[in-house]
Amino acid sequence: MKERRKFIDIWRECYSLVIPTGACFLYMTVYYLTQTKILNFKYITDSQNFSAMLESTINFVSIIIGIFGFLLPILITSKNEFALIKYFTSNIDKKAFSFNLRMIIVSGLSTIFVSCMLFFFDIFSEWFKQIMILLWIWMLFYFMLSSYRFVSIFIRLFLEEKIEPQKEVASPLDATKVKNLKDKIKKGT
Repeated sequence: MKERRKFIDIWRECYSLVIPTGACFLYMTVYYLTQTKILNFKYITDSQNFSAMLESTINFVSIIIGIFGFLLPILITSKNEFALIKYFTSNIDKKAFSFNLRMIIVSGLSTIFVSCMLFFFDIFSEWFKQIMILLWIWMLFYFMLSSYRFVSIFIRLFLEEKIEPQKEVASPLDATKVKNLKDKIKKGT
């Protein structure tokens, strides 16, 4: 059970990097197999709906960034009102939390920028177009997965029962047991 818990914790730390990398690897593999005529696929830019897909991506990312713009002020203003939010804000690693939030915003804005650049796919050379598409795929998946993690945290904070978590404390030692323990520590036994 402990090993499973450790695996889940490791996966939660790296899935937002592993899945986008895997998606890019899959795209590169399909592209290579199509180039070598092993597969008979059309390229993503050959689709008549490629521009519509880019527009949808821009709208999607904008909406998610807007959700963050809505949820963050609520979290900040309600941190003293609700026990669970107060507990959360007092126990998180604030530097890591703010860094990860900034990375979500940066990846979202970068996804929008690359999506806008891909509207000009017809004037790019083939290698540059494929690099842009790989970059777009990686950033889009990273943004989606990272956003999912933080939106789910916010939703749980706002919707779950607002009971302040209690820390379990073992029964306190009486004075003689404390003295005996200190003596053992001094003696090194």
